[in-house]
Amino acid sequence: MCHPTALLATLLLCLLFPFPTQAQESDFIPDEDMLEADDDAFDPQEVLERLEALRRHPLDPNRASFSQLQQIPYLSASQIRGILDRRKKDKFERLADLLQAEGMDPGTLARTRPFLRIRPVRRNRSHLRSRGAITLPLARGFGEGHYWGDPFKIYLRLNLSVNEHLRMGILSEKDPGEQEVLDHRSLFVQLESIGPLQRAVAGDFALEFGQGLVLWTGGGSAGGARSPSDIKRRGRGIRPYISTDENLGLRGIAAACVLGPVELSLFFSRALLDASLEGDGARNFYRSGLHRTQGEMEKKDVLGETLLGGHLSGRLSQDRVVGLTWYSSRYRPGLIVPDHIRSRYAFRGDVSQVWGGHFDLVFGPLGLFGEIASNQRGALGLLLGLLLDSASLRTTLVCRHYPPDFCNPHGAALAAKEDQNESGMLLGLAWRPATGSRLELLVDGYRRFWRSYQLEMPSAGGKWSLQLVQKLGSRTMFTFRHREQHGDVAVAFSPGMGKNVRRHKRGRRFQLDWKASRMVEVRGRLETNRVFVETKGYRERGALLLAQLKFVPGKAISLRGMIVFFRAPTYDARMYVCEVGPAGVARNVALFGRGSRVFLVLKVRVIKGLEISARFCSIHYDDRQSIGHGLQEIGQNVKREAMIQLDGRW
Repeated sequence: MCHPTALLATLLLCLLFPFPTQAQESDFIPDEDMLEADDDAFDPQEVLERLEALRRHPLDPNRASFSQLQQIPYLSASQIRGILDRRKKDKFERLADLLQAEGMDPGTLARTRPFLRIRPVRRNRSHLRSRGAITLPLARGFGEGHYWGDPFKIYLRLNLSVNEHLRMGILSEKDPGEQEVLDHRSLFVQLESIGPLQRAVAGDFALEFGQGLVLWTGGGSAGGARSPSDIKRRGRGIRPYISTDENLGLRGIAAACVLGPVELSLFFSRALLDASLEGDGARNFYRSGLHRTQGEMEKKDVLGETLLGGHLSGRLSQDRVVGLTWYSSRYRPGLIVPDHIRSRYAFRGDVSQVWGGHFDLVFGPLGLFGEIASNQRGALGLLLGLLLDSASLRTTLVCRHYPPDFCNPHGAALAAKEDQNESGMLLGLAWRPATGSRLELLVDGYRRFWRSYQLEMPSAGGKWSLQLVQKLGSRTMFTFRHREQHGDVAVAFSPGMGKNVRRHKRGRRFQLDWKASRMVEVRGRLETNRVFVETKGYRERGALLLAQLKFVPGKAISLRGMIVFFRAPTYDARMYVCEVGPAGVARNVALFGRGSRVFLVLKVRVIKGLEISARFCSIHYDDRQSIGHGLQEIGQNVKREAMIQLDGRW
């Protein structure tokens, strides 16, 4: 049976559908290909923040450099060169003129519009965002008094732009169950574009250089690439860090100076990290950022890290760059490895040093990029990429090799699992055979030389996906995706011992997007999957049916609603749904079991510069009487989440 909430949401969507059309699009919803993933290790929040930063500071195609335009993920190198060549003859008067640049097409222009402006007006924009959320019914940890704090999630972020050179920001967040309102806090002061000083940040900052093999502290790419445009990394160098992940940012001072074609960056950080202590050392890093119980509080800010490093790069031409990166960090106390057999190659000691070089060279339609790095153990990590870029076809081939003893706590290079103990090859292909058509292929294979956390033996795996996007008329888009994954999983065959067995997963998606009018957009999706594990001897099948509606009756109001019916027998057969909204919030939700999920987001512009957003989620299971486990268990088969957000700009 379907839960009444799901029926009510369906009725609401149906009632909204017949309204007339008189509004313009006001919401920014990123391309789902960049945010969704079928891997629990991937967090779309960092990608969303990157895209929102690009939208807040759009680029002028008449002035932006090659490296600046590279930050837009949908633009290829050949399209950027076409833009630069075209503007030498005549300036762009409007964004539609970009179609006169060689290699540009209407589809790419539509995807890049939010990040481009002709002669953008430079304004000092400040932004305040406040958010509160609660999940009901309360988890067992609240009812039994294990969690010290209240069940509310509270978020506050303030960005102040004093002028075009000076910007400041502060963020605080409290997770449900945490006692301190300022459990997580970060702040920064930034100076920009003052003589040779390109950027200087004091406070919390992140570093993104090369392909992430030496330094990439603002979020990684676990789970591999999700689309062909997501393969090559686009580092932003030094940037302020004002995010909810409590263990990725650095704290100190960083500065970058540009002298002609040479850029020099220096940085120093002294931060406190969460860790599990044992005796005189730290057993491991504690990454969850949750401090709700006595045990979790004992892990908070107990590991000190002092980091010093630099980056030097030279621009041989507008599209050819080489660089060197180095850092050294010291931990107090040092990290220990109690289980030397299970964690033979894990990071240990009190010093981590990594250095390396990277390059990004473009020769007409051919691009070469990569990075090589070495740590204090002498282990070499390597990533090499080849990109062939033409007007309608873009092919990327990347080879990677990360030995088991290549330990780097601050690296985040492209990897299926992680950039240690992995070797693999990835092929990406994006083809536009005709206007309104797009074909994307991703093939990734990997092997792991040594055991991993869940597998006691070396393992191997891979995945491939094929996606076709076809425009049907002026208002309808059809998407088909076929995805297959295979890899080793562990099963116990005797007490205390396990072995690797093969698991194969196949999924298909059929999706139809219809822009019924300027006010109404509708999406329908049918997704199926099949999972086969050798030891089980039978196949598990799952299915998902999704209906989504976006309704924008005016510039001051918008409503998006989604209802999903799903059936997947076990967690192995799970399917994911990407939920985006309110602004700045994105989450991939794993669905398994049998039930339905409702998602609603309402945004209202109260006055100019002030918006209020409300979000409601509800999930109902037909095949269980409780949700979750441990202290997070809810003693019902229904879970609801309510969120309200305020955005003020001036």
